[in-house]
Amino acid sequence: MSRFSGLGTSEVRSETDALLLVHHATREWGFEPSEMAPFTHFGTRAAARQRMFEWGGARLISGLLDIRRPLYLPDLNDNHGLDRLLGLLSVSEAGAAFGPEVRGRLLAHEEETGEGFDLLALELRAAGYDGIGYRNRHEDPGSMSWMITAPDQLRLVRDGPIEGSRDPWEHDLDAFIGPSLVLPVFEIDGRCGAYD
Repeated sequence: MSRFSGLGTSEVRSETDALLLVHHATREWGFEPSEMAPFTHFGTRAAARQRMFEWGGARLISGLLDIRRPLYLPDLNDNHGLDRLLGLLSVSEAGAAFGPEVRGRLLAHEEETGEGFDLLALELRAAGYDGIGYRNRHEDPGSMSWMITAPDQLRLVRDGPIEGSRDPWEHDLDAFIGPSLVLPVFEIDGRCGAYD
């Protein structure tokens, strides 16, 4: 069984319906990707890089996500606090499951233990959702970003320095394709193809 098996029903897909490689950028190096916290954000590589503002020393974790029943919300507008997320949940299609009583319980749990997001992940799953999708308005505006509820939803593809993840057009052409020579074109019989 492949580490990518079971992704056939993931909703994290490109415009062509292919599984979408997503990225998370961080300056933290002291954890394994298998220990990702609930509600960790993943998005396009451009969004991840913009989130870091500068590249030096940042880590890029790339992979495929197994999110089958996402709840779609508006962008958090760069406020990633539990209270903000609970506010968005309360006015979403899942709002009935996140009324004032649940909100109060989750905020109290966060204050007492610092594990409010862990409990929220369980509540979200109990309400029938296993992740969150949102249209990013800040980093790579207009792109889709995703939040997982459990670390086993990430199928790791790459984990390393963000500097090592570049598009072909970002490389020095000589370094990317190496030196090349353009030679004359010959026909099959060996004569020069001068195109006159």
